[in-house]
Amino acid sequence: MTESLSIRSYTLTMDSHTHDYCQMVLPLHGNIEMAMDNYQGAVGVGEAIVIAPGQQHGFRANDASRFVVADLSDVPASAHLPDSPLLSLDKATQLYLLFIEAKLATDTSGQDMSMLVQLFKQLINALTAPGVTDPRISAVKAHIHDNLASALPLAELADVACLGVTQLKKRFKAATGITCGQYITQERMKTARALLTHTDLPVYRVAQEAGYTDLSAFSRRFAAFFGESPSAYSAKRT
Repeated sequence: MTESLSIRSYTLTMDSHTHDYCQMVLPLHGNIEMAMDNYQGAVGVGEAIVIAPGQQHGFRANDASRFVVADLSDVPASAHLPDSPLLSLDKATQLYLLFIEAKLATDTSGQDMSMLVQLFKQLINALTAPGVTDPRISAVKAHIHDNLASALPLAELADVACLGVTQLKKRFKAATGITCGQYITQERMKTARALLTHTDLPVYRVAQEAGYTDLSAFSRRFAAFFGESPSAYSAKRT
């Protein structure tokens, strides 16, 4: 087979199939819900799911979410573990995924694709061991992604994790390196950028989908994140 990387989106309708090659799904924006014999749950930004050849898997995601999908001839060495197909990505690999997204937005030659795949495989195989993912934090991240338009108070997230607010804050930062509030803002901005890029929604509707009732506050936050207003960002793509 020809190994490749692509940017894909999915729908909220659960689909299920198999294929005769290894596949990895790595979220760029949003999360994906997976149903496999060795994993049930969400896969979010900073993680990757490895699907072995011939393995039946179900999947669904919000259609605003985006994923790097790697079709590979064999399972990465870093994923040769019996307990879980979930990998935690290091910072270098996460940054490379953003580069892949930008690169694939333009036409790529076969030679370009080969080089992209080879570096991707080197980075994945350099992951010496998958990080241990706290299922309570994974549940909170999935809840955040599914409810970005809502207020998402800490008490609500703590209930999802079955933890006290103080313990949630401590465990969440230990698992992600940032606070719950920073993570929510980060994911709202990524979702807003994806909606501005891939849909025709007006800016005020994008703000609502990203959890902002105040359009001015949304515009200021977006500009602080991406260096330009959402209107200017949208105008460049029309």
